[in-house]
Amino acid sequence: MARVSVQVGAEPQQVSRPRFEEGNYNFTITKQQVSCEIGPKNWIPVEQLEEGQAFTRQCIEVHFHLEGGYTGMDTSETFYLTKNAMWKFRNLSDCVGLPDPYKDGVLDFDPEEYEGTEGVVLMKRKDGDRWLKPARYLSQNQQENLSDSDIVKPLEASDDVPF
Repeated sequence: MARVSVQVGAEPQQVSRPRFEEGNYNFTITKQQVSCEIGPKNWIPVEQLEEGQAFTRQCIEVHFHLEGGYTGMDTSETFYLTKNAMWKFRNLSDCVGLPDPYKDGVLDFDPEEYEGTEGVVLMKRKDGDRWLKPARYLSQNQQENLSDSDIVKPLEASDDVPF
């Protein structure tokens, strides 16, 4: 058996994942869930809604995988499906290259069409918050005008990384 030598009482080396910085990130939509609010803060998937059951509002929760760091980062955002909030969902649709789902006051889309689509999102921290949040989905037009240096790149593992 090999001999082991450990200095007892030494302070442990602090190892942490690299912090994700604000910037433009490539993303892939990995999952989505359409839900209905049937009571205050009581959301259920739309598939569980019984026929004729009342609900106050609907939303779609979209899960993203961002390319960055060593392994990337998973995050999600909730899009409320109301007239005043529709701009945000329309921006996401434009970002991933899907047609505008909102026409003449009617939202018509297939949530499964969004899974696997890719785009670019500007991630920012709000008022010193620790976590990044999606700030703006870049349109197809805006993405075409980006250079490689405008996108946060994944980090390469090296021998200096202790994990």
